[in-house]
Amino acid sequence: MQVGYEPAFIGDGISIPLPTFNQRLGQSVLRKPELRDDRFSDHTHFTLVMNEHTKQLIYSAYNIDQTKFRPDPPDEGKR
Repeated sequence: MQVGYEPAFIGDGISIPLPTFNQRLGQSVLRKPELRDDRFSDHTHFTLVMNEHTKQLIYSAYNIDQTKFRPDPPDEGKR
């Protein structure tokens, strides 16, 4: 299972790297030794970067294959 955002997920030689930070925002990124490169929080199919001061999300990057979604059948869960 893929852990973290994969820049080459789209395939066909297309790669979309994670965003970079200017110096000011870079100083606000939460850094912990247990995170990848001290700042990337990797999860199944996505990666988070948090603000150290506000404890809010700076960005999330995720890989999702919409062809694998199944629409809910009509009226499912309705009574």
